[in-house]
Amino acid sequence: MSERQEKHIKAWEAIRAKGKWNFILKWGVLGFGGMMFLLMGLALPYLMHWPNSLTAKTLAIQAVISLIDGLILGYLYWFVWDKRYDTRKHSARNIPQ
Repeated sequence: MSERQEKHIKAWEAIRAKGKWNFILKWGVLGFGGMMFLLMGLALPYLMHWPNSLTAKTLAIQAVISLIDGLILGYLYWFVWDKRYDTRKHSARNIPQ
């Protein structure tokens, strides 16, 4: 196993130790969902000169959509990265020394 792969495995083990929901909330909801809300809910209407779209109702709808997107993406990232971790960990064990 390369040094880079070992680094990735150790980094994922540290993230994994904090738990799935911590990862989903931190990286998915706050990271991705928060960024999407800022970009799509606030920046895009401002940059496109849509002043009427910055209402409480549209911001609430955008916040809910961003929250759901963040939950989904956070879960998908967790699932994919955890599978990659398992694959790398098991392939590292099967390599003869």
